[in-house]
Amino acid sequence: MAENTNRLWLWSLVGLVLLGAVVGFYVWLMTPPPGRLVVRTVPNGVSVRVDGDLKGVTVDTGLVVTFLETATHFLELEKVGYVVDTTTVYVALDEVLELQMVMKPPGMVFILGRTFKMGDDGGAYNEKPVHRVTLSPFYMDRTEVTVEAFRKFRRAYAPPFSGDTMPAVEVTWEDAQAYCRWAGKRLPTEAEWERACRGTQGSPYSFGNRFDPQRARIGFAMEAGPGKVGAFKPGNGGLYDMTGNVWEWCADWYGRDTYRSGRGENPGGPKTGSHRVLRGGAWYSKPQYAKCTHRPGNIQKTKDVSFGFRCVKEVE
Repeated sequence: MAENTNRLWLWSLVGLVLLGAVVGFYVWLMTPPPGRLVVRTVPNGVSVRVDGDLKGVTVDTGLVVTFLETATHFLELEKVGYVVDTTTVYVALDEVLELQMVMKPPGMVFILGRTFKMGDDGGAYNEKPVHRVTLSPFYMDRTEVTVEAFRKFRRAYAPPFSGDTMPAVEVTWEDAQAYCRWAGKRLPTEAEWERACRGTQGSPYSFGNRFDPQRARIGFAMEAGPGKVGAFKPGNGGLYDMTGNVWEWCADWYGRDTYRSGRGENPGGPKTGSHRVLRGGAWYSKPQYAKCTHRPGNIQKTKDVSFGFRCVKEVE
């Protein structure tokens, strides 16, 4: 009698186990896989928080975060030397969402590396011929370097125009380059400057295909002087004052025939020369001399009240 009872108990237990396994398998079969978020960043090494919780640091293959329910999540991305970035994502179960984020240094914008047409066949001799140039991605200062910023580098700097937010001018090419290096940056190449000015659509002005006096400080009397940086709406890529205000130093030596012999990938201009490249026009320029493609070849001063600059930075 006891033996039969034990057998009955054993078979009941086996039945329960089998039933549990069947139910578990059914639940597993009917439950969709978890949602996955793959976060990739430029550069790598970015800490990622999801809804306040640290999930890890990005690498080349991306940071994978799994979710067991469909929901909206708040992301915070942080790395020393870059602006904290935030975004909101909606991740559903059985979904793989890939997110690419570009971190930005303070006061800079990201310019996507790409192949673009440089020059203007309808422009001056030194703007011809139009040729294809391929650039690596880079960061560029959102504005021209200001008096306030330059004074942090050189306390004795005495600008010709008052105001901390005025562009730093009467700065030699050497001083501009030294400032950029001090800030962990460099001067842009002529190709980088033109690519940033023209934007992804290749416009002749930094704000579009036609000159607009409401978008740039151009056509004023010489004595009027430049304006505060960022006084006009931003143009291509979120950059300010690429058209007008003050001329901007570039890294290259100027060459009249550069476009006829220059490299097509990350060109750096001639190896020697008598003066450096200036771009963008100044407050007293005519619109045609402030086009993104214009290359003044007759400016050989070492510094001037209308010469300013901005910096770029390599992408890690």
